[in-house]
Amino acid sequence: MAVTLGPGSFTGIRVGLAFCKGLNAGGNIPIVGVPTLDVLASPFSFMEGYYICPLIDAKKGEVFASLYHMSGGCVQRLTDYCSIKPEHLADIIKTPCICFGTGTALCEPFLSGMHDVLTIREGFLQISGEALVKEGLKREEISGKGSLDPIYCRKSEAEIKFNVTVK
Repeated sequence: MAVTLGPGSFTGIRVGLAFCKGLNAGGNIPIVGVPTLDVLASPFSFMEGYYICPLIDAKKGEVFASLYHMSGGCVQRLTDYCSIKPEHLADIIKTPCICFGTGTALCEPFLSGMHDVLTIREGFLQISGEALVKEGLKREEISGKGSLDPIYCRKSEAEIKFNVTVK
């Protein structure tokens, strides 16, 4: 099985990982975790020399993002996974860059004046099963056993409201 680790919906990540870990434990089904932004960037590996910035609407006026560079058919992540205000996204962008995903509408006003930055509004809004499987298989071949730790990028609502730590 291949499962995304986030970032994304806090509850969705926890439920999805718990379900897959349960199948793994109960049925001894192998499992590999893949960061969501890595899966979104992977179909662009053919875009030699381009930077790719998948954007996920993180709600609360933020997006989850990371910057990737495409070189030699490989996808290289250049920045950490982060939760960022759209007005600060230009600080991490390098050009030429393609920005896409559910967070594009939030970021477009801040990217529209940048030279060599293309924003894609339609399509590429979801992870394809094919991309998830391909990325999962790559990670399984490289590491033999990947991490299954969730990637949140920011505190959950419970941590904020009740000043608790959720692991």
